[in-house]
Amino acid sequence: RSLQKWVFPCPEVVRISIGRDESASVRLADPYVSRIHLEIVRDGPNWVLHAQGRNGVYVDGKSVTEHPLVHG
Repeated sequence: RSLQKWVFPCPEVVRISIGRDESASVRLADPYVSRIHLEIVRDGPNWVLHAQGRNGVYVDGKSVTEHPLVHG
């Protein structure tokens, strides 16, 4: 169940940052989240997750530094 939903205007948006910092596109108030924890960057028609934080990013239970995102 989703707790919150964000909508970004595409195709104008090419980079979405997630973290505690006030400049982040999506702000999360959690001590385990870095100021800029990760970025999601558009690469043509696809999106790629780039980990930026010190505490790691997990996708499907695996630690990743970069990961292509697919629907679902």
